[in-house]
Amino acid sequence: MTLFSATLIGRAGADPQLIATTSGKPMASVSAAVDQFRSGEKTAPLWIKVLTFGELATRLTKNVKKGHLFSVTGTVQTRTWLDKENKAQTTWEFMANNVVLLPNGPKPEATSTTETSETDTTPQIPDDMP
Repeated sequence: MTLFSATLIGRAGADPQLIATTSGKPMASVSAAVDQFRSGEKTAPLWIKVLTFGELATRLTKNVKKGHLFSVTGTVQTRTWLDKENKAQTTWEFMANNVVLLPNGPKPEATSTTETSETDTTPQIPDDMP
């Protein structure tokens, strides 16, 4: 397992899920969509699983909802596990020790040139995210 410190900014792909660890400690999990750019062009987002524990997990669950922009600081770890076909899989997880809620940024551009919606400013995040 390799650990290092990192900061990322992303949008919640779904509402965070709050569960209790085996010792009863709160743990929250949320997938973050992190924008990527190559040669100045925006590409498909990178999906990163973010985990928080204790009081931070409880606050994350209460304050972050699908589409919200947030920043997290923490460490990245890899975890290897066997899937149903007994093949080794590796998961990258971001273990956050600090979460900052950010303004949701500029309104998304209208997808149609003939009609602009002033009421829905929530970014569209696919329901089939990992």
